[in-house]
Parts: sequence; structure tokens; C-alpha cells
Amino acid sequence: MEIDMHYQATYLAARLAGFDKPQATTIAHAAQYVDESDMSRLQDKDAGFWIRDFKPHPTVQSTNELIRDTVNLWKWDSSTRTGWSEAYLRHLRRVWACFHFLPGNYGPDAPFSYEGPTEARGWRYDDQCAEEFSMLCLTNSPLVANMVNDLLNHQDQPYLPHLIGVRMHVLADTWAHTYFAGTPSWCVNEADNPVTRVFPDGSTAEIKWGPGGQGREEFSPGTSLSYWGMPFLGHGRMGHLPDYPFMRYMYPAKWSGQPIFKNNPRDYLNGMGQMIQAMRCVLTGQPFVINQYAPLSEDVTFKINALVQMLENTDASVRTRKWAEALDSWTFDGQCFGAPPPFRADAWLDEYKRTALENQPGTDYYRFNQAAVRHVQLVGDVLRTDAAITIQENPNCAVQRVQLASRSGRPVYIGPMSRSSTLLGGIKYCFPRAATSPISLQLVMVDGRQALETGGLVKIITEESAVGPEDCLGDWRTSDSLYYYYDGYAPTRQSWLLEKADGSKGPIRSGDAIRLRNQETTKAISCGREWLSTSSGTSADTEWVIHYL
Repeated sequence: MEIDMHYQATYLAARLAGFDKPQATTIAHAAQYVDESDMSRLQDKDAGFWIRDFKPHPTVQSTNELIRDTVNLWKWDSSTRTGWSEAYLRHLRRVWACFHFLPGNYGPDAPFSYEGPTEARGWRYDDQCAEEFSMLCLTNSPLVANMVNDLLNHQDQPYLPHLIGVRMHVLADTWAHTYFAGTPSWCVNEADNPVTRVFPDGSTAEIKWGPGGQGREEFSPGTSLSYWGMPFLGHGRMGHLPDYPFMRYMYPAKWSGQPIFKNNPRDYLNGMGQMIQAMRCVLTGQPFVINQYAPLSEDVTFKINALVQMLENTDASVRTRKWAEALDSWTFDGQCFGAPPPFRADAWLDEYKRTALENQPGTDYYRFNQAAVRHVQLVGDVLRTDAAITIQENPNCAVQRVQLASRSGRPVYIGPMSRSSTLLGGIKYCFPRAATSPISLQLVMVDGRQALETGGLVKIITEESAVGPEDCLGDWRTSDSLYYYYDGYAPTRQSWLLEKADGSKGPIRSGDAIRLRNQETTKAISCGREWLSTSSGTSADTEWVIHYL
């Protein structure tokens, strides 16, 4: 869905559910902001997070970001066979499956069985593909009920309206994005030709696809060299057809043995009824049950249905303007709700920047990001428990928060980073320094151990929010100094072997002196100069006293 449904229609649904205008406006703004809160609205000019006291999570990725990640991060990975590291696949799923393609085809009662190809030029349908198929977005799934009913657990929280908005976006998208999955997968998300538009009178016309040329009707990014390329993420191959409220269309889905028919006007009206029902349950404290919809009067149904079908325009801004005009004139039981204020994507962030530091937790921007993090936590917990699908950053890994102080004779720690270019130039990376003020670090135990001990293998994740998402320390070929980069990009260069400085074995306790040797280079982290580097020696510069937090 696009802004006309996520903002204007969600506002109307909230008003019909019983929320007043300020509450409904916040809910609607949060619902639309899910489509706006990419990294550009989370990071400052130095690529650090605006919010400093917790790690926010993007709710969408821009096209430029997806292109950049494809160029910078795609490489063959024998563990996933996808070209993406497991860490990056989990990141994609935390964004797209959590916020736009809520999984629903898992468990013993999964509604659909895979009927697509099982082999194709170096590709085969295996357990990994079966997991991708289980992530098919469906309406009225148990996870829909779970996320709505969980809202009652947040009734006393100031971010509740923002969390309602986030989840109304997700609920609405289950109706638009049915039969697609929020993970790059050819066997699930490929849409073969012909894709056919079906008109109200039953006549049809084949959709003409881009990316360019005379007579094209819709843009599609084209196919991919990989079965897990970005064009196969969500409904990418179907362009914007699922987002048009007036569209009826039919297409051969790769996974299905028969063509899929989507009736957006009908589905969008059902989505409206379900949103109203969900928000009434939140207001009354009643449990939300799937396949139940708020009864809409004939007047309400006629007005919404007429507007949805009348707005046959692919420009969402035109449809939004028509919604606003209608809301300003419509009455429901003698009451005119009016339209919400015009949506401005940067309004919340601008307010946050103007607000004094001590008052920032009271802003809509802060509360929206609190809501987004809590939504990811819920979906991740349910998928891990009910579907054996893991989307957390460090699944099943024990984590110890620490600070590391050098034994070089100087009072220095692994301290704040400074952003600079590598020897190759171009992109600026985050280089940690040896400094008199410490930065808290997470030692993530990647070898299944539950406590730090000699021989253990860890990742080093900084908690310095200014670093942004590139927060995993590595020993790289491109620089003599260590710098942070995306977790999982090069696992052996981002993994560190623990050893006690005195050569003894056993558990590592707070106050012990240790070395951290890179798994690939076997060199230890050194503070022989301002910028952290690695050394093959055993001098005091490579010894660090570990302090547990």
C-alpha cells in the first residue's frame, strides 16, 4: 500500500474505531512513517544514529541503499548459497518481513504447499527454500493476531499510539502483499508473464513492463543473475501493482500450480474493516480474533468503496489529495472527522533535532523508534518459537558486555572511533582509537560457548551509537588499522580468538589480562599507536585487561 491508504485511510480507520483526532493523527503518521524511516532518517551526517541511548532499527530500505548493498555486500557464501551473509539476510528479514511482508505460511497448519520447480540450472529446492516459502505473507495468520493482541501489553507506555500505527501498517500490508515474502527468493517471489489486468467488466489487458521503452505501463526491475537477487525481494518483480487500491490483476506465481488473482478493491476494504476491528479491541481491551471485521454501515462501505475504485491513478499524491478532500466533506452519523494534517516525512525528526537532549524521549521520533524496536522483538520471538526462523542479530549466542584497558603502561582503553577513509580512499569507515575514555563493547560468543574462556571465539561489537550499523570490528586487507564494518561481511576477519596473557587455560574472569587474536590473520589487537592495529608479537601493547559490565 502507499500513502493514501497508510495515512489517510488509517486515520479514518482510527477515527471510526473511536480514537480522537490527535490520537488518530499520531497513529496514521506512524503508519506512514514505516515507509519513510530508512537509514537516512536514523543517521546524522557522520552516519551515527541520532538516538544515542538505544540502537534504532530501520523500517524500510531505500532503492539506493539496496543497490549499494548489492554492490558492496553481495558475494558467494557457501553457508547460505545466496550471495548474502547470514547476518545480512537476517537484517533484510528484520526490515521487510517484520514491517511489510509478515510471515504466515509456517507450522503444521500452513495454508499453502509449494508447487513450483524443484531444480533449475544450478538451483534446487531445499530446506532453505522451504524456509523462504514458509515466510509467505498471508492475511489472518496467527502472527497477525499475536501482534495486535500484544498491544494490550503496552497500554501504559507513551509509545502506544506509535506502536499501534506501526502494526496497522503491517496489518494493512498483509492485504496488499499477500503471496509475497520479505526475503529475496526466486522460487517464492518470481512472477512469470503474462501479468494481466482484470477490469470490473471482466475484460483483460496484458501489463507491459519496463524498465524503459515506448508503451510501457509499469516498472519492473527485471530479473537477476542470482536466484536470491534483490529483484526477488517482496513484490519487486510485480512493480507497484500490489500497492494500487484500484487494481485487479492475475499472474503466474513461480511457487503456485495455478495463476494468482488479486482483487485490491475488495482486499483493501477488508483491510480497512480489520484495522477498525483491531483498534477497537485495543480501546476496549478485548481480544482480537482473526477473520473478524468491524461491521461497517452501508454508508461507510459505499463511500470508501466508491473512493477506492474512483481513484484510478498511479500517482499516490493525487489519490492522497482526493482522500483529504473526501474526508473534509464526509459525515458519519452526523459527524465530520475532517482530514489529518498534510503528512511531512521529516516533521518528527526535525522536532527531535530542535528538542533539548533531556526532553528528546518525549518526542514522536523517539517514541516511534521505540515502537519499531519492540515490534521487531515480538516478531523475532514468535518466528523463532513457532516457525524455527531466526532473524535476531546474534541468534543463540551468549553476549558479555565489557570494556578493555591496555596494559601497555599508558592509561588507555579501546575508545571512541574516528571516521576516516581507508588507504583505498572513497568511503569513510569507523576506526576505533586507543583513548583515555572507554567505549562499551559486546563480545558475542560465536562458537556456542556460554561464557568467555581461553580458546573461545568472539565477535567484537561496539555499543558506540555514532558508528551506526557498521559496528563489527575486523582486521582488513584495505588498512593497517582496524575498523568497524557490517557484521558477517567476512566472518573470519571479524572473529577473534581469546587467550589469557599469562598462557593459562580456563574461564576468563573480569580483571584478567587477555589477548584477542584475529581468526584469519592470527595477529593480536595492539594499541602501539593511536589507531588500533594488530601485531604478531606478545608485547604489553597486545595485552588488555577485561572489565565486565
